[in-house]
Amino acid sequence: MLAMTSRSIIGLPHQRSFDDLGTPLHDVTFCIIDLETTGGDRNNDMITEIGAVKVRGGECLGTFQTLVNPGRAIPPQITVLTGLSDVLVSGAPRIEAVLATLIDFVGDSVIVGHNVGFDVGFLRAACTRAERPPLAGTIVDTVALARRLVRDEVPNCKLGTLASRFRLDHQPSHRALDDALATADLLHLLIERAAGLGVVDLDDLVVLSKLAGHPQAGKLKMTADLPRTPGVYMFRGHRDEILYVGKATNLRQRVRSYFGSDDRRKIGPMLRETQSVAHLDLPDALTAEVIESRMISRLLPRYNRAGTRADKYCYVKLDVDSAWPRLSVVKNPSAKGLHLGPLPSRTMAHLVVEAIQTAGDDGFQQYLAALRVTLLEDGFDPRFDNAIRDWAHSSSRTAEVLAKADALRIAALERMFHNLGFDEKRTPIRARNAYFHQVGYGTLEIHDDPDERLLNLRYYAEALTGRADLLICETAHEVRQFILSGLPPERTPA
Repeated sequence: MLAMTSRSIIGLPHQRSFDDLGTPLHDVTFCIIDLETTGGDRNNDMITEIGAVKVRGGECLGTFQTLVNPGRAIPPQITVLTGLSDVLVSGAPRIEAVLATLIDFVGDSVIVGHNVGFDVGFLRAACTRAERPPLAGTIVDTVALARRLVRDEVPNCKLGTLASRFRLDHQPSHRALDDALATADLLHLLIERAAGLGVVDLDDLVVLSKLAGHPQAGKLKMTADLPRTPGVYMFRGHRDEILYVGKATNLRQRVRSYFGSDDRRKIGPMLRETQSVAHLDLPDALTAEVIESRMISRLLPRYNRAGTRADKYCYVKLDVDSAWPRLSVVKNPSAKGLHLGPLPSRTMAHLVVEAIQTAGDDGFQQYLAALRVTLLEDGFDPRFDNAIRDWAHSSSRTAEVLAKADALRIAALERMFHNLGFDEKRTPIRARNAYFHQVGYGTLEIHDDPDERLLNLRYYAEALTGRADLLICETAHEVRQFILSGLPPERTPA
C-alpha cells in the first residue's frame, strides 16, 4: 500500500538551510502535502490517505503516497466524496507506522499545501498521539498566495476552480496524491506571478502568503530593489516628504514585514500615504542605528515617535566636586561632574539613580559608606540626617529607606541609654519609645567632659520630650529620671 518514487538528485545543488533568509526560490525544495481524512476535526477524526510531492526548480524530485487505516468507520459522505471505503483501507498501515517514513521524506523541505493549516494540523495531532516531535519547518499556503495574486481572475480560490481555470497539468480528484500534484502545479504558477512583485526569494514568498487581503499589498513592488543588508530605510509620501525612518539588519525583510505581520495602528495610515521607499546601505547594524537616530532628530518624521522628542532627554549627574557627592537628574550636561546619558525621560533617569543607589544587598549602607557617613559609637554623627534626607529625596523607596534609618538611630539610642546606666533589659524598649516620641531629629555627641555631656544630653532630651524645662536638671541622673518619670527634679528652696 506504500509507494514511493524518486528521481536521482546527484549533482544537484546542496539544499541550503531555510533558516537563512534570502534563499533563491529556484534553490528551495518544496514538499507539497495533501491528506484525506474521516472529517474536519483534527483531534477526533483520523487520516485515511497521505500524498506528497517533492519539487525543486520546477522539477519533481519524488512522490509519496499511502493509504492509512483510521481505526474507525469512514462516514458514507466521505466515501462518496473520496471513493475511500472501510474495505479499501482495512489492510493499510496505521498512522503510527507511517509517520517516520513521511517525516524522513519531508526532511528540511518547505511544507506547502492548499489550506495547509488543515493538513499540518492533522499531522501534528497524529505526532502528538504517537509521542513524536511535531512536524516543523517553514510553511507556505497556496490558498493565501492565490488570494493575493489571482483572486480577481477566478470566482473562488478552491483548488478545483484554480486547476480548471488555469488549465494545470494535474487536476484534483479528492485523492491525496492527485491533489498534491495539482497543488504543485499551482505553486509553480503562483511563483511566476509573484515574480512580478519582486518575489524571488523564500522569505519574500513567505511574507507574500501572509498578505492575503492586505489593502496596500500592491505597493510591495516598491521593495523589489531593497538589498538584504544592514541600513536605514525611509517611507516617502507625496512631494518626497519623509514619513518614517527606520533601521534594519536586513532591509528587504524588514520593510516587507510592514505589509504583513506589523499590525501597529499607525502602519495602515502610513502605508496609504507611502509613494516610494528609499534606503541607505550601511556597513553594520550599529552604524545603521546611529544614522537612524541622527536622521530622526533632524527630519522629525510624522510617524516616528521614538527619537522625535529630544526635549525630554536628560542626564544623571554625579557631583564629584561636592564634599558630599550625590546623584541628581539634570536637563543638560555641565562642565563639572560626571554625566550618564542621554536618557529618554526623567522617569527613566530616576530609575537609573535608584538602581545605582540600591546596588548590592544593602544599597543604603553602601550609600552611607560612599559618603563616609557613620554613626558615632555613642550617638549620631551630625551629618547623618543630611545623608538621610538626600537619600530619601532621591529614592522612590522612601519607606524602606526610612525604616533602615530608624533601625540605625534606635541602635544608637540603645548604646546611649546603655552608657547612661539604664536597665539593660529595658534599654531596647526605652530606645524605641524615645525614638518614636521624638519631636525633631536630635544631634547628640558624647564627650569626655561631664559638663559637655550634660549639656548635650539636655538638648537631646528636650528634643525627645518637647519640653524646655530640662535646663533645671543639673546632673545626667536628673535628666534620666526626668525622661523616665516626666517630672522635673524637686528643689529645696534656699
